[in-house]
Amino acid sequence: MTSKKIVFSAILASLAIIFGLIEGMLPSPTNFVLGAKLGLTNIVILIALYTLDVKTALKINLVRVTLVALLLGSFSSFYYSLAGAMLSLFAMCLVKHLGQEKVSIIGVSVMGSLFHHLGQLAMASIFSKTWMIFNYLPILSLVGILTGVLTGVLAHLLLGYLAHTSILPLNHL
Repeated sequence: MTSKKIVFSAILASLAIIFGLIEGMLPSPTNFVLGAKLGLTNIVILIALYTLDVKTALKINLVRVTLVALLLGSFSSFYYSLAGAMLSLFAMCLVKHLGQEKVSIIGVSVMGSLFHHLGQLAMASIFSKTWMIFNYLPILSLVGILTGVLTGVLAHLLLGYLAHTSILPLNHL
């Protein structure tokens, strides 16, 4: 791993933690949907997926989930966040693998958002010992589509900007 890639990864991890802390401290802009957030950390993970590799994106995600949970969360919030983050990353990797000619970064982001909610609901059903929690999925899916589009557009714009700088460690954009 080159020193430029290490520094870029550390910057992304720091940004993911900062965005996670900010979202954890602010009231949800979607207060009408319990637990819904904008998903700003998804922007960072998308940038990691499109500029680095899956393994590094996974490490950034794990560091973010762990540190944000330690600083703001509880035992259960760590598991909710971990389930959502891991399922989201898995879905984004699968969809991204289809290729940019079939699915844009916005589509990848939407899938990540939808599967993040699915992971959190799965964890909630385990903790509550009922599958009735999945009745909440249609509402979360609507919010997930909207926030996924927003974060996907922002990630697309940032990647476009980064492609014209010397900040990126890899030149495959």
